Amino acid sequence: RQLRTFKDFVVEQQSDLSISGQIYGQGQSYSQLNDMLWMIEYYGQSFIRFNTVTREVDEPSITIPIVVYYFACLASMESVNGNEYLFVVGGYNSNDGNLNTLQIYDISSGQWMSSASPPTM
Repeated sequence: RQLRTFKDFVVEQQSDLSISGQIYGQGQSYSQLNDMLWMIEYYGQSFIRFNTVTREVDEPSITIPIVVYYFACLASMESVNGNEYLFVVGGYNSNDGNLNTLQIYDISSGQWMSSASPPTM
């Protein structure tokens, strides 16, 4: 596979995708974990994911507990036990203003975790 930047993907490949929501980020609001590129959708309430092998896009029904709009950063990790995690860092919303939160989603279990007990790397 040829390595492409996200900018190249958006400019050259966007017409191939059927996404109902907008993707927009002022921070790093996307992260790749294995063959999946995870993105925070425009309103910061859920995720969009792109399979880099099949080039399919879907919007899993995963609600981010604290809305982050498009100002959050997104990171991912696969732990030593094989579990996969998404980390939603910071953000902004009209109720709380600028956020200094860490929201951790355990992809393997389909559950949000407490940031007081982060996964072991």
